[in-house]
Amino acid sequence: MWAALSFVVILIILGVPLWWKMTEVERSFFPYSEIAELHSRNIIFPLHIDVKTSSISAENLVNDLENLFIQSSLFKVNLSISTSSSFLNKSVIELEKMTEFHPHQPGYYQIVQIESAFIESKIAIGKHRTIYITSNCGAQDIHKFFREIILNEKLLLDSVKTVISPGVMSENTHYLRKVRPSPKYDVIFSVVNPQPEIINFQWDNKHYIERYFRPFLQKLLLLSDFRVKSQWLYLLDWHQIPKKGKDRFELNHLQIPHIITPLEKKIGSGVAQNPCINFVLFVTKCEYAPTVFINENEKTSNAILSARWGGVQLVNPNVTNCQDHVPMTVNPWTVMQVFLVQFKILLGLNDWSSRTDVLLKQDFVDIHSWEIDNLYRMRILEQFISSRITLTSLSQLLGEISNIVITDEVGDAVLKSVNDISSTLQALSEGNLIEALNFSTQSFVASEFAFTHPSLLALLYFPDDQKYAVYIPLYLPVMIPVLLSLKNIFAWLKKKRANKKEKAKND
Repeated sequence: MWAALSFVVILIILGVPLWWKMTEVERSFFPYSEIAELHSRNIIFPLHIDVKTSSISAENLVNDLENLFIQSSLFKVNLSISTSSSFLNKSVIELEKMTEFHPHQPGYYQIVQIESAFIESKIAIGKHRTIYITSNCGAQDIHKFFREIILNEKLLLDSVKTVISPGVMSENTHYLRKVRPSPKYDVIFSVVNPQPEIINFQWDNKHYIERYFRPFLQKLLLLSDFRVKSQWLYLLDWHQIPKKGKDRFELNHLQIPHIITPLEKKIGSGVAQNPCINFVLFVTKCEYAPTVFINENEKTSNAILSARWGGVQLVNPNVTNCQDHVPMTVNPWTVMQVFLVQFKILLGLNDWSSRTDVLLKQDFVDIHSWEIDNLYRMRILEQFISSRITLTSLSQLLGEISNIVITDEVGDAVLKSVNDISSTLQALSEGNLIEALNFSTQSFVASEFAFTHPSLLALLYFPDDQKYAVYIPLYLPVMIPVLLSLKNIFAWLKKKRANKKEKAKND
């Protein structure tokens, strides 16, 4: 009988609580309420605009601008007036060279009135955060210029719609081309020579990247970490036959996916951990030289852009390169200039080279202060909304399925992401765009880390009914004899108690 009691104590009194504790799902603290509150908090970008004019109607201009900007759902504008005439007779070229004259903090702009002889249109912007206007430029013109060019508000609103509803196709072609947001990118430059035994193509990848591309990337250090790589590829074909024209060969834009797909296998971007931006310089085969691309507008070009992937550029050898094996050279600035324009488009910026109100001149491939501000705002908005959606999805998943493990690592990452979102909004309210960008990036990284953590899948497909289906065959054969022995134990205890009562009664 004592053996039966020992089995009961070990299996039921000690074993069952121990088993229950050991099979309990680990769930660290998870901020459900804080995540639910995020949907009531939206991004508002502060704009600080100083109007510098000698006109007596400056106050009316500022009042009209305030009434126009108040309609925006993304921006809150703070306007101020600085009455001055010291710059009125200076040309735009002179003012552009005066670095100290322009605002240096992201999100801070100034409107300067100048003589109409200095600009072709009544409003224009250079490479700094200064907007030049003439005396006949009204509030409507300034508001439209800000929305369409400086703030690119339509692209920002499209970003919101696309991130919230990924299945909804954006109508903005510029947004469809841009790469998805990421804290890190791999920028891969590939030079493809399909006939190295015939064409001796001279190209210094490393030197030209450092000379033309690196200064561009230096201005984007706060946006993302761009890791530049380069490579040479040989004996690769287009896998497409160009159409024979009058004095050239033509590749239709519909053939580009069939060229890129086999090329991507050789480039190696498919095994990269980070999103890749590809730039391919393709030397045309001698039998197909010269070859050009025909885009969707039936225009010819030696380069073409593939949305969210990168750009391909053709260089055509001449007769001496093919027959006499004379080394083939090309102008490096001409090639890199095209890649830089494509890179700006992939980041989400427009090509302003054809507009007279954007004073870019020879610097149209450079990235300017107001364009960098635009990239910061776009990235903050995308990362803020992505983090909020990721945290909400994770909160719903963990709330509905109670046996998913929440480790301390996941809980800490979620809590950090929530706090960084609050810090993002706080930094924006203080007008600090760079600090807001840093917090939004940290929030984005932490939320993605928590959502893709391997521990979340530990018991995701192991519900309670399956758990009991595993445990019952193991424990039931052991527990049945123990449970049946309880009857004998109770009978023994009852008999023992009765004997004690009878003995006490006899005494």
